[in-house]
Amino acid sequence: MPPTPSIFPRQQFLIHLALGLLAAAWCLLRLLWLEHSPPGLSMDEALAGVHVQCLAETGRSADGVRWPLFATGLGGGLYTPIYLTTLFGWTKVFGNSIGSIRAMGSAYCLVAIFGLGLLARKIAGDRTAGLVLLSAALSPWSFQLSRLGADAPIVPAFLVWGTYFFLRSTTVTSAALSGVCFALAAYSYPPTRV
Repeated sequence: MPPTPSIFPRQQFLIHLALGLLAAAWCLLRLLWLEHSPPGLSMDEALAGVHVQCLAETGRSADGVRWPLFATGLGGGLYTPIYLTTLFGWTKVFGNSIGSIRAMGSAYCLVAIFGLGLLARKIAGDRTAGLVLLSAALSPWSFQLSRLGADAPIVPAFLVWGTYFFLRSTTVTSAALSGVCFALAAYSYPPTRV
């Protein structure tokens, strides 16, 4: 007697639909209520916003340096050139509010999640890609990073896309895009330069 399938095609479709909707809902949550959760800006978020607003108005950072590559952060830290330039462009388009500053981190997390799905599809196929998208969407570290206006979410996005382009580098363009993504990842968060 042949084994009976444990899941019928209609049930399988409904399960995939439910998991896809769950992943989409968690991705959407990254963009909602950014001004309220967590409440207020952290000191790092506020100082980054001040640097970018000063750059927009005067062409100098808050500490007076004209168009710096790195801006001085709290406790001797630095804001990286990738973070400053993308936040500068982002706030030019979306404004300099709490929600706007945090939304850039959310956007980078969503770009990383989408890239992870494509990377998994390239390596292991559609089913694995769906599971990777779901797990990345539900991932606590990814959700937490998407709620803060910081440079940390930039690294996973560029690392994922650098790996994706590296694995499909059958052309010079893909190889070059891979190198650019890896270089941007290295310069977007201080620990990655090590």
